[in-house]
Amino acid sequence: MTELTEQIEKEYRDIIAQVSEDILIYQEDLLYEGRYVPYHGGTFQIVDNLLHWVKTGLMCDHIKRFRIYRERFPRWQDYCQKMIGKASWQVKECIKAAKVVLELVIAGFKQLPMNISQALRLVRYYDKSNIAPDQSLLCEKWQQVISALPKHRITADNIDEVLGHMKSKKGKISIDRELHEKIAEEAITSGISTPQLVKEMWEEHQAGKDLLWGFPKALRDLIYAEAKKSGLTVTEVIEQRFPELKKSDESEEDQQEENEENVQSCTVSSDQIEFWQADLQKLVESHARDIWLSCCLLLKLTSNKDEFPFSLDYS
Repeated sequence: MTELTEQIEKEYRDIIAQVSEDILIYQEDLLYEGRYVPYHGGTFQIVDNLLHWVKTGLMCDHIKRFRIYRERFPRWQDYCQKMIGKASWQVKECIKAAKVVLELVIAGFKQLPMNISQALRLVRYYDKSNIAPDQSLLCEKWQQVISALPKHRITADNIDEVLGHMKSKKGKISIDRELHEKIAEEAITSGISTPQLVKEMWEEHQAGKDLLWGFPKALRDLIYAEAKKSGLTVTEVIEQRFPELKKSDESEEDQQEENEENVQSCTVSSDQIEFWQADLQKLVESHARDIWLSCCLLLKLTSNKDEFPFSLDYS
């Protein structure tokens, strides 16, 4: 650590020590005054401290504009990081928000944005012209906000909603860190963003569910198990192993012929097939032809009667 770096660190520690001492003195004064703290004085201090970030932003702008930071630092970024403890972009946001509030104060507003996020929602209406800036639009928009919302409901999101530039909110999902890393790696490999990959995975999942809609649970479970075992997606399993499940534009007559061929390829006796076919025909007539196809495919998945997941009674 160089001598200059040590000096900078010492300066920062000294500042923090002084601020900490002021906080302790403030707390001692509160304990001493107890219930005799005046209502007006106490409320004033609360509101004043809530808006103290405005003075912080104005001071940051002053130090940057007059390059006062160069007394110790060659770059503004270094000053922000080492003396303010913030990234330069964060300080820039504070400066922009403070300038917005300053203009509202000059305009005579008695109600102001209470934090940086609220003020930043108005930055787009701030006139940055160096010569005779016109802040009428800024004042008009803020008046619109305070006319529509009570003080306790003025938030950054509510300001956006009132002013008509509400963005869709992003949700969050908590998942295992290892799974998150795998998804991120796959996204990088695929050349897409992580949210886009998750979206595609969800669409793939939904596509598989749509293809299996209306089929017995035992059949769906067998297909899901096959997908998990082979490492394929549900749609890939359907396309490669069970093409009968794919929706087609074939006529009902052609579909019926295909179903009959599937039945003939099943590893059960012809008597059993005839009995079952007659029983299923009643269901097909009263419900949907998909039931016929699903049961035939269920037989196709099993190699013999002993493995069939349902109890068949041919008596």
